Amino acid sequence: MASFHNTRRISVIVCRGIGTRLQQAICASVEDLSHTAMLQHVDTSLTSRQRMASCSAANAGAWLLALPSSRQLSLSDDDFRIASRIRLGLPPLPSLPVRCSCGAAVAGVDDAHFLACRQLCPTALTHRHDSVVRLLADLFRKAGAAVRIEHRPFDGKRVRPDLEIVIPEQTLFVDVAITHPALPRGMPLGHSTTLALPRLKKR
Repeated sequence: MASFHNTRRISVIVCRGIGTRLQQAICASVEDLSHTAMLQHVDTSLTSRQRMASCSAANAGAWLLALPSSRQLSLSDDDFRIASRIRLGLPPLPSLPVRCSCGAAVAGVDDAHFLACRQLCPTALTHRHDSVVRLLADLFRKAGAAVRIEHRPFDGKRVRPDLEIVIPEQTLFVDVAITHPALPRGMPLGHSTTLALPRLKKR
C-alpha cells in the first residue's frame, strides 16, 4: 500500500513538473490515432475521408476560433449551424430534396450537392466567390493596404488575379477559389473550402 501511495505521489509531482499542457498533448495524441484509424477503416467512405482530410488541413478550423468582433468576422446562427453540420459530415439541412432541379440525386446520395451544382454555378456560386473577394478586400483595406479588385467581364472569365493588394515592400496578387473536398469527378475546379491563393511580387 505504501508503495502505491509513493508511486501516485511521484506521478503527481512529475505531471505538475511537466506543466499544464500535458493533458492537451495526451488528448492530441489520442485524437491523432483515432483520426488515422477512421481514415484507414474499410467502412469509411471516400467522401468521409475527403472531408476528414480537409478538416485537418492548416487553418481549416479558423472560422471556429475567430472572435465575432466585426460584421466581417461574424456568422448568423443559420450559417454557423449549416457550416457545423457540413464539417461533421451531416446533411446541411435536416430535410433535403430527393433530387435537385438539375436532375442530380441529393438526399442520402450527395448531401453536399448544392456546394457544386452545375446549375447554380453561373449565379449563386459566382456570387459566393465574389462575396469572399469583397470581404478580403475590405479586411485588407481596414489594415491599411491599398486594394484593387479585378472586375469580372461580361463573359464571367477573369484573366488577371481577383485582387491586387499593395502593402509596404511588396504587392500581393490573390486568386480566390471556392472548392470543396468531395467535388464530383468531372466538375471543374473553382466552382465549388475557400482558398486565397497569393502570388507575391516584390517591388
